Amino acid sequence: MRARHRHLKPSSVGATIAYDARYLTDADGTGIQTWADRSGNGRDLTQSTVAERPTFKTAIQGGQPVLRFDGSNDNLLTASYAVTNVTTGFVVQQSTQNSQGVILERSALFSNANFRYALMVELSTTFSWATRVGSSQFADADFATRSGNFSVVSFRYGGSDATFGLAENGSDLTKTYGPAENHGTGVSASTPTYVGARGGASLRYAGDIGILYTIPESISTALRKRIEAHCALAYKIPLS
Repeated sequence: MRARHRHLKPSSVGATIAYDARYLTDADGTGIQTWADRSGNGRDLTQSTVAERPTFKTAIQGGQPVLRFDGSNDNLLTASYAVTNVTTGFVVQQSTQNSQGVILERSALFSNANFRYALMVELSTTFSWATRVGSSQFADADFATRSGNFSVVSFRYGGSDATFGLAENGSDLTKTYGPAENHGTGVSASTPTYVGARGGASLRYAGDIGILYTIPESISTALRKRIEAHCALAYKIPLS
C-alpha cells in the first residue's frame, strides 16, 4: 500500500461510517468478524456467526484486497445508532450476481418504519438507490447501466429530484424510473447499518467490496470528484 492512496482521511470529509479493506491485515481466505470503522465514530461492522462472515481476499483488484460476499448468507452489521439520513456515499465494488442484492442499507428495505437508505444491485445491469426524505416519505430510483466490472459507485440526495443521483466511475447513470416519493410509517431514531443483505436476512449480495463511505450531508461536486478519484486510485479503476 503506497502512501498516495491514503491521502484522504474519512474524518476530514465528515464520514458517518468508513470501511477500507486495505487496512485489514488478515490472511487470505479469513472470514472477517470485524471490519473496523475508520470514520472515528467507532461504528465497526461485525458478524458473530462464523458461517455468515465475508471472506478476506488479497490482491484482487489493482493489487488491493477486498471483502468477498458469497450471496448465500454473508453479511455484516453495526450496532444501532442515531444519525440523519445519508445523502452522499461511495463504494468500490464488483457484483457477481444477476439478481437483487443489498450492498448496504439502514434497516429493512421499504417495508419497515425504520428504513433510512439502501443501495442495491438490481439484476445484471442496474443499480437501485433509495433514501428517506422525510418522516413518512422516501425517494427511490433504478439506474442503468452498471458495468459489471470493479467500479467506484457514488450515490447522493441533496433535497430534490435534481440532486438525487448515482454515478459509476465518475459518470452519472441514467434513471430508468423515479425518483418517486412513497409513504411509509415514520423513522426510528436509531437503527443499524447492514452490508451484504437486507436486514441481515434476505436479498444477499454476491460480490466484492473494497471501500465504503457514507456522509450525512450534501457535498460539493468538487469534493465528490475528489473522493471518487481517491477510491479509483486506490484500486486502479479508470474514471470516465
